[in-house]
Amino acid sequence: MRVPALILALWAIDTCRAGDFNQKTQVTFAAPVEIPGQALPAGTYIFKLIDSSTTNRIVQVFDQNETHLFATFLTVPDYRMKPADQTVVLFEERPSDTPEAIKALFCHGDQYARLFVYPHEAALAIARRTHQKVLQMRDDHKVGGVDESGQPIDLKDVVPSKPK
Repeated sequence: MRVPALILALWAIDTCRAGDFNQKTQVTFAAPVEIPGQALPAGTYIFKLIDSSTTNRIVQVFDQNETHLFATFLTVPDYRMKPADQTVVLFEERPSDTPEAIKALFCHGDQYARLFVYPHEAALAIARRTHQKVLQMRDDHKVGGVDESGQPIDLKDVVPSKPK
């Protein structure tokens, strides 16, 4: 029997705040999780949003002491009408024998979720398994989406624009 995905993120210390350029939060996972490019074993990690002048934001994942960098990858902001009242990690569905993939990180007080961008092959596998559109980075380093048939789709078809 699978443990519900949100229970896997046991602790989230709300150190990420809206408007901070170097937002970070500490999250403890009770089971392995997948991030773009690799799987992390159960444990405590620091997710740090790095200042970027583009609409895409760079996230770095460190060990709990911030002495070992596990990964650096792109995220895409997803506007929310109501800011998150606590840090939340959302997961993609996975077969029971594989780690769950992190879909998004919602930081306390922020109106933008950070949607994780996966390499093409990983995004395609997630899209086929979940029958959803998934953010991907193609070989030409452009961010877009992919559907379950493997067809590339525009970013705007995966992430809705901010309401006017």
